[in-house]
Order: sequence, then structure tokens, then C-alpha cells
Amino acid sequence: MIDNLLVNRHRFTKPEIWDKPGLQKKQYLVITMHRSANVDETDKPSPFFKAIVGNVNNLPVIFLIYPHISSILNESGINKSNLFAIDPFG
Repeated sequence: MIDNLLVNRHRFTKPEIWDKPGLQKKQYLVITMHRSANVDETDKPSPFFKAIVGNVNNLPVIFLIYPHISSILNESGINKSNLFAIDPFG
């Protein structure tokens, strides 16, 4: 997978989200979560969200979120002030 990423690096473009929360180089995280074992039960993602968002020292977290996880995140009660949920990239 990393080989494919490196071979296609010249095709990378800056997504619009990068300008919105004032992201700075090496001062943000990008995550995604879609493994069925981690997200299909509604109570499972919440501990992951809390651990990630609560332990990043207020760094912005860009979360490439899949539709079936979005409602779970909204119901989690997590402080989302540094979490920016966006649709996954193509």
C-alpha cells in the first residue's frame, strides 16, 4: 500500500478542508475508521473517539468519516472542538 502511495505522490492535491481549521504543517492528525469489527457495534467507536480526541493536546483532527459512523460520533457526547469530520476522499 505504501508503494502505491509513493508512486502516486505527484498526483496529490490540497483538499479544501486544509484551509478551514487553519492547519499548519505537522500540526494536525488525519484519521479514518471503517473496520467492521471496530465500528459496527454502536458502543465500540466511542472509546476510540474519546482516546484520540482527548489525547492529541488540542491538535486539529481531520476525520475522514463514513456515513454509517457519523451518527455514532454525533451521539458519543465527545467534545468535538478540534475534530473536523469530512467525507472520505476518492
